[in-house]
Amino acid sequence: MELGDKLMECFNKHNYQFELSIGMDFMEAKEKVDISSDEIEKPTMADIDELFELVNIFVKDCGLSDKPNNEFVIKHLDEFRIIRKDGLIVSMAKSRESTKTNKNISCVFTRKEYRGQGLAKKVVGTILNEIIDAGYYASLNVDKKNPISNHVYYSLGFRKIFSQGIYVFLKH
Repeated sequence: MELGDKLMECFNKHNYQFELSIGMDFMEAKEKVDISSDEIEKPTMADIDELFELVNIFVKDCGLSDKPNNEFVIKHLDEFRIIRKDGLIVSMAKSRESTKTNKNISCVFTRKEYRGQGLAKKVVGTILNEIIDAGYYASLNVDKKNPISNHVYYSLGFRKIFSQGIYVFLKH
């Protein structure tokens, strides 16, 4: 990302306008955490529509261009972990094998009205422990502009490995 910032500066001096669209930190964790919650569960086929709705809110909130569909949720259903309250899925995350030694955590989302209760930390901590127990290490990408998520991940033992960015051309 440092190279991207320098290139952006150079191009901007010559009237090519670029801006950083998304800045992400790639983080990893290799040790279990002391967190447990009987609230965490695996979703079922009956949860497909609600998970699909939450994945779409997550994608929109993050400013991503992904176009998830129900097939994505069905294909990855076993990789999700959720917390329910008041008859709703209120927090979720998923993991997926990324390499032979790594599983990546993604789709970390808590409904706005349930934030600040430590639910995402419980879900991510549970998935992290499952990943370590299976002999992998965990990784994730976090928006550099999201201090709450960054704090949660650091508190779970994640450490930044590198930063990356997506730059968009505005005008010439």
